[in-house]
Amino acid sequence: MSGRFINPYTFVPVNNGEKNVYDDYFKDELLSGKISCTLKARTQLAVCDKITEKDFDFFKVEGKAVIPGSSLRGTIRSVFEALTDSCFSSANAENDDYFSSRLDKQFPGIIEFDGENYILYDAVRYKDNYNNQLNDYKTGDEVNFYEMSGGNRNIKYFKLNVGIKKGYVLKVDRFKSKNKGKQTENKDSIFEKTAKRTVIDKKCIELLKLNLEKYETKDENISKNYKEQFDKMKAGNGVLPVWYYKEGQNYYLAPSQMSRAFFFTQPVDMLKRSNLDVCSEKEKVCEACALFGIVGRTGSEFARASRIRFSDAVCEDKNCFDKKFIMPISGTPRISSFEFYLKSDLDQFHADYNGVTIAGRKFYWHHKGYVMNKDSVNKEGNNMDYKAELVKSGSEFTFDVYFDEITENELKKLLFTLNLGENSLDSDKCHKIGHGKPIGLGSAKIVINDVTVRSFKDGIYSEESHSEYLKNNKGEMFGNAQNVRNILKVTDMNAVDSKKIHYPRTEGSSEIFKWFADNRKCLKSIGKPMGYHNKLPKLTDDDQTLPCDPKKDDKSVNGSRGNDKRKENSQYLDPKDGIFCTGTIRTKDSGHKNRRKK
Repeated sequence: MSGRFINPYTFVPVNNGEKNVYDDYFKDELLSGKISCTLKARTQLAVCDKITEKDFDFFKVEGKAVIPGSSLRGTIRSVFEALTDSCFSSANAENDDYFSSRLDKQFPGIIEFDGENYILYDAVRYKDNYNNQLNDYKTGDEVNFYEMSGGNRNIKYFKLNVGIKKGYVLKVDRFKSKNKGKQTENKDSIFEKTAKRTVIDKKCIELLKLNLEKYETKDENISKNYKEQFDKMKAGNGVLPVWYYKEGQNYYLAPSQMSRAFFFTQPVDMLKRSNLDVCSEKEKVCEACALFGIVGRTGSEFARASRIRFSDAVCEDKNCFDKKFIMPISGTPRISSFEFYLKSDLDQFHADYNGVTIAGRKFYWHHKGYVMNKDSVNKEGNNMDYKAELVKSGSEFTFDVYFDEITENELKKLLFTLNLGENSLDSDKCHKIGHGKPIGLGSAKIVINDVTVRSFKDGIYSEESHSEYLKNNKGEMFGNAQNVRNILKVTDMNAVDSKKIHYPRTEGSSEIFKWFADNRKCLKSIGKPMGYHNKLPKLTDDDQTLPCDPKKDDKSVNGSRGNDKRKENSQYLDPKDGIFCTGTIRTKDSGHKNRRKK
């Protein structure tokens, strides 16, 4: 069996969200006071304060290391949301996140706007196989041509400016690649309109526009001209050649056969189905928003202040600082990695399938005993790496959490979320804070030193310590015991083998995208979407490893994990509709050399 690894992150499963009328959270007796805490770094920490584009100090105030209260608040809120089936408060407020993937658009087409509707005409493609005849033309230009015979009877060619046939130019980047061991070259084309026409939904055009915003070619003029022709088509002043794939009533449009396609289902749609979308009205407020506050969202005037406040965490020991180390750049989340970010019982699926939903809430595994030193990373680095000052493992910080008019039950839940049910600095139940989580930084244990409740009655102010709240607090006040078990597993520094944690990569290659490309099955059968050799293990699985060679060790086929059910896809797809196929896919968790800094 090939080598195996553990992905740096996993997903805590989600249930349907719980929301109530905002005022219902104030029916019981309300308490106000302060929680005094100590935070101990169990690995080195990186909380960056920018000096230059490539050089970061640890955040400091008067020479002391400081973890801003906002950082603590975000960490604790994320755990609280998972424990209480609350909304995804960090979900994009403008709803502009879309799932996308590279699909093989098998069908050539031409789009035309008649003033009311967008019409998609089926087209016949003619490939330029004779001396780059279209060098002086742009996408959308109308040309006359004569059909030529070629060596492959399934491919048609043309001779320009002779004959009576009329078509429209589609320009592409010219490059050579190998297909089944044979050298092939990408060529410009002419699309000839046929009589078969379909009125397509405006949403298809909106998704194509999103696609074009990310469409870049090596020859900048090609993508620029295509976007200009798109605008002309929308204004009714021309036609637009496209490649498309059809599934049911959905048409997936793209400027080239293997460029990215956008799906109709957005992440926010999946959240809404489970009542986990961002709270925006008084009658539907989740438990986390009721406690941590609600920021006014676009299109909603509803907002509420937080009832808890985090002070900055301060380390009094000025010798806590470690050296500056080169930090490998981290990419942004790649939700196009469907085998990681989506959940389905099927081996072959995509974002628009019935029953497909988000995998859960993203958490990083702890790397117990991890130490960054000069040999931990590439000393020379590259132009995307940066230096960051760290704080040593074992450093201690103190901070306070102030609460104002919360119920006793909310207080107990907050206390459990802070110390994860174990109030000892030696406990292995830890949070993740700051930068460098994927490579092992950021593990921190929080303990509660005291809980003080204040009162003001009959003109008399008083403060009283309530240490009893810390006794036997094992999370039993949460409504779902499985939520508690999930959080206790993902926050346990002993949950997985630290030595195996790294981003996906095949043996003999450091390129992350290569693993994802190898993990995808290139299927040519009609009516089949993309398939995957392996999916990210579920948090509840005992075995959290994945194979470094996904083709040789295929868990979706051999069933060794036992949680991937094989089902027929006919209930979702019309066998006569199109083809899904894979190419080399660069995912958001890919670490290729041209990735951008987060």
